[in-house]
Amino acid sequence: MSQPFPGAPVPPQVGPGPWQTVGDGTPFVPVPPAPVRRRTGLVVALAVVTAVLVMGVGVLTALLLDSRSTASDLAAAERAEDEQQATDLRDAQRGVDNLGVEATEAEAAAAAASDRAREAEAARGQADEAAAPDTSDYDEYLRLLRSTDLAFRTVDDATLVEIGDVTCDYLDTYGNGDQTLARIVSIGVSSGMTSRQSSEVTSAAIVSLCPQHSLD
Repeated sequence: MSQPFPGAPVPPQVGPGPWQTVGDGTPFVPVPPAPVRRRTGLVVALAVVTAVLVMGVGVLTALLLDSRSTASDLAAAERAEDEQQATDLRDAQRGVDNLGVEATEAEAAAAAASDRAREAEAARGQADEAAAPDTSDYDEYLRLLRSTDLAFRTVDDATLVEIGDVTCDYLDTYGNGDQTLARIVSIGVSSGMTSRQSSEVTSAAIVSLCPQHSLD
């Protein structure tokens, strides 16, 4: 067989057709092409992977939205807490200010009450000083006692004056009610005087030494 010259086209090799025979005379039967392998497993795997990815994206989206919502809620809660703390601080400061005002007013009221008490004490002292018996009052007291009962002439002036002063002090403390007068007479009797003598001492003391306790 002659060789084709270089560059000449090579005719395609064609197998024998169905009407041809092989060298031994057997009819040629064409071999069918190999079946194409289906990639079902790969498709299923890709579908699963896609579903997982979609699910993952959905979960991530949900987590992202939830985190944003949670952060927003936390920020709102913090703002509300800050506002509440600010309100509480203002209320506390207002309470402190009110307490300060009340304390100042209470101090002023206490000072005024103290001033009134001092004034009353001074007035009472002046009244007591003005009402205090002098020598002429004691002389009148002794004269009344000794003119009503000769027994008092045997008692020295100092003792009778002391009895009169104690009587007036008792009246200053307990008043000049009937029970107080009865108690004074009872004390005089227990000290050795008769009931009549104790009554005379009480009457003379009221008339001469402490007339503010007069029953008139």
